[in-house]
Amino acid sequence: RMNYLPSESIIHINDQVVTTGSTVYPRNLILGHVVDAGFDGAGVAKYALLKPAADIRSLEQVFIMTDYNAG
Repeated sequence: RMNYLPSESIIHINDQVVTTGSTVYPRNLILGHVVDAGFDGAGVAKYALLKPAADIRSLEQVFIMTDYNAG
């Protein structure tokens, strides 16, 4: 689930979600497709629920980021 998306974001079911690129990840790496979207409980920001592009059951290694400081 992607949280805190701008409220003006236009999100459609089946939209493809890709990385924007960084020093760690390449640009246009497919993360998944939108299966649901809407406003958060406060109605301030949007969220998108994704179906992962990868078969999670076949992964042997994963990397989980618990904190990220873009500054």
